[in-house]
Order: sequence, then structure tokens, then C-alpha cells
Amino acid sequence: MTLKGAVWLWGVTIGLATLGLATLVVLHGRWGVGLLILAGGAGFLLGARWLARVRG
Repeated sequence: MTLKGAVWLWGVTIGLATLGLATLVVLHGRWGVGLLILAGGAGFLLGARWLARVRG
């Protein structure tokens, strides 16, 4: 597996985990915390994609 593929797979895995955690928090009524987790996950995914693009 190439570095780009590994970073992409890692980013998708973290993104899905973040989405699941944010959904769980939102369902329990803490919207602010859920949205913060979701925003952090989205920022991480963008960073991982940028890193994969820069590294080749």
C-alpha cells in the first residue's frame, strides 16, 4: 500500500469514527459538543487529504 493510500484509509477510518461519536453525542442532547467533534473530524480529514496530496 502506498503512503497516499494509507493516509486516505486512515483518514476515512478516523472520519467514520468521528461521525459516529458526534452522532451519539447529538442523540444524547449535547449539540455543542457533537458539532465540535464533527468539526474537528472534518478538519482532520482535510488535513489528512492535504498531507497525502503534498507527499505524493
